[in-house]
Amino acid sequence: MDTDPVEFVSPFFRLWIRVDGIATLQWTPGISAGLTEAQAATDALAALGEGRRIPLLVDTRGLGPIDRQARLQFQRSEGLISAVALIATTPVSRLMGNVFLAAARPTVPIRLFASQDDAVAWLLERSE
Repeated sequence: MDTDPVEFVSPFFRLWIRVDGIATLQWTPGISAGLTEAQAATDALAALGEGRRIPLLVDTRGLGPIDRQARLQFQRSEGLISAVALIATTPVSRLMGNVFLAAARPTVPIRLFASQDDAVAWLLERSE
């Protein structure tokens, strides 16, 4: 995978910006996202974006529940991103993604995808 040299790795996730300018968040399998995890992810995203809004690809495969405080943290951080593509390949992850979308009421374009290639294409369309 081609990446820029800047990336953040924590026990909760790996976050980097791809050569095409898309920030990619890959959660650690089995992790549940609470406020601590969400704050760490949004802080890393702010550092990577360096003041500009960037498209975000989120790999939800293997992610456990996202609690209310984490959802609120992600909502407060929408100014960091221009669009979000969530990869949800299983029925459970799609259900969790739809619940998140219904609860979050996002102010940026956000969509669920079963395919990473489709998600990346959608984000690239929005960054032009």
